[in-house]
Amino acid sequence: MYDLPFLKNVKRKEGESIRQWAKRIGVEHDQWLALYEKGRYEEKELSSEEKAELIEYSKLIEDQIKKIQKERR
Repeated sequence: MYDLPFLKNVKRKEGESIRQWAKRIGVEHDQWLALYEKGRYEEKELSSEEKAELIEYSKLIEDQIKKIQKERR
């Protein structure tokens, strides 16, 4: 799987799907979720373009998570 270190900072609850997690923390992004699920759950290899997209979307989501965490303090 792809290294997405920011996911370690915002834990999913037991039994929580990736889509439920994204909705709960306020970072829903359909394209990122589709790519993540394809690589993680469908065990399909992402193309080079898809990998680049996943990384770019991940950076945006990481920034969103940091902003949300900062606002909650």
